[in-house]
Amino acid sequence: SFQRGSLSHRFEVLRLWEQDPEVLSRYPGLLPLAVLAEPDNPEPRLRQVARAIAEMEDPKLRQELKAATAVLAGLTWTPEEISRVLGGLAVRESTIYQMWRAEALKEGREEGLKQGLEQGLQQGLQQGLQQEAARLTLSQLRRKLGSLPEDLSETIRLLPTEQLEALAEALLDFQTLADLIQWLRESSSN
Repeated sequence: SFQRGSLSHRFEVLRLWEQDPEVLSRYPGLLPLAVLAEPDNPEPRLRQVARAIAEMEDPKLRQELKAATAVLAGLTWTPEEISRVLGGLAVRESTIYQMWRAEALKEGREEGLKQGLEQGLQQGLQQGLQQEAARLTLSQLRRKLGSLPEDLSETIRLLPTEQLEALAEALLDFQTLADLIQWLRESSSN
């Protein structure tokens, strides 16, 4: 019991496994609890509950009770055993499943968006660094060797950042455009 001022509550703890499963089976809302009432021999009770649920006219109530029964039976049964006795579980149509699914999808979308943004920022940063390295290297090459043919400039723009860094260092030793072409050949063969 609980009492605080004029508020008074009396309650009794019921242990489901000690309850008469026949009493629980009489009320549709208590059918899922009936599967817990006979822990020593649960299969006949689960079959009886499954039959009672299958005979219900309201398809929504049938789905909800079947889902609740499967969840509670899952405390002691494997999913395969539950499916075998209850038949095809259309749990996906239950409101609780739909709520859980919506939450999981929302979390998944948020996590995916977060990962996508992180990857996009990282790729964008890498691409920006590569483009800047290509721009600076081309600028140094033009200053050292004069104007460059467009196809050669495009080849340099497409080099990975590591090769651009190596080229920026090597170009200090170049005297002619032939030195650059030779370096590019040797670098692509490695």
